[in-house]
Amino acid sequence: IFERLQADQGSDGRGRLDAPAASGDVVTLTENSEDPTHPFGFKLAGASTDIAGATVSGPSGTPSSLSIDFGGTNPPDGATVQVQFTLPDGTSSSISLTASSTVPTPGGSFAIGANAAATAANLAGVLDTKIQALAKTDLAAASAVAASNNFFNTDASNPAQRVNGPPFDTATSLRNETATDTVKWYTGDAGTNDPRSTMMARVDDAITVSYGIRGNEEALRTTVQNFATLAAVSFSGSDPSANDRYNALTQRIGVNLAPSSTVQQISAIQTQIAGANLAANAAKTRIDDKKALLQGVLGSIENADPNQVGVELLALQTQLQASLQATSMLSKLSLVNFI
Repeated sequence: IFERLQADQGSDGRGRLDAPAASGDVVTLTENSEDPTHPFGFKLAGASTDIAGATVSGPSGTPSSLSIDFGGTNPPDGATVQVQFTLPDGTSSSISLTASSTVPTPGGSFAIGANAAATAANLAGVLDTKIQALAKTDLAAASAVAASNNFFNTDASNPAQRVNGPPFDTATSLRNETATDTVKWYTGDAGTNDPRSTMMARVDDAITVSYGIRGNEEALRTTVQNFATLAAVSFSGSDPSANDRYNALTQRIGVNLAPSSTVQQISAIQTQIAGANLAANAAKTRIDDKKALLQGVLGSIENADPNQVGVELLALQTQLQASLQATSMLSKLSLVNFI
């Protein structure tokens, strides 16, 4: 997280942006040009203004740049300028400033100068201050989440990513982790088949239930990842930006942990395991019912009344004797004896 924070904030704390520049009555904001494709810091997303006669251009070009041209018009009190950014974790943030003639200039405002050029210079200065403040709060929180995504969203074909440095504050790419510099958070079964199928049990002649769980399932990984991210970031009471950075981070953690229909939830795993448990219990009930019936049948055989058995054996003996006597008589039958 510390490496990624340095890479995202840059060497001057502007989030890999150049300092806003004013040329005449045009304010320009440009991304650093070390490598226009690097994944770090602020990415310009757009700008807008309600100053009559002013125009906004960009972001465009390589490196990406945008400009706010006052068009020779000195803005009135209450006119606004807004600049939007995309952050490393995919979220967005913005800076909104209001033109003001009040002295001293209120917070969140830029002073209206004697002419449009002076006002543009004032806007550039305040915008620079706000960018550096935003880099310590929203960007720092987004950087922590991006670093945790690089560490936790891994598999056999997608290793953890680290900043390709040092130096980190001017790095232009990520690199694959190595066994010597990164500890894997998960070393268990990394199969791609259904996690439930990793443990199976036959509960009846024709019924098998699946109840396996894999530790890197999306719901479990997301929970571990977000709590780990929050635990890994420190906040100092002496840091004036700590409270805003904490709020920015906890807001992201809360969104990531909130129930969503688009990602797996722990409750879904619980439901599947509960379903397997219900099937196993139903099979157990059926087997218990059969057991009572079969024990009754077996008991009627093993626990027969001796007297009744004796009577039945005696009757069988009598029948056998009669049959043998008849057989003996028939064997001696001849025409002479018959006459």
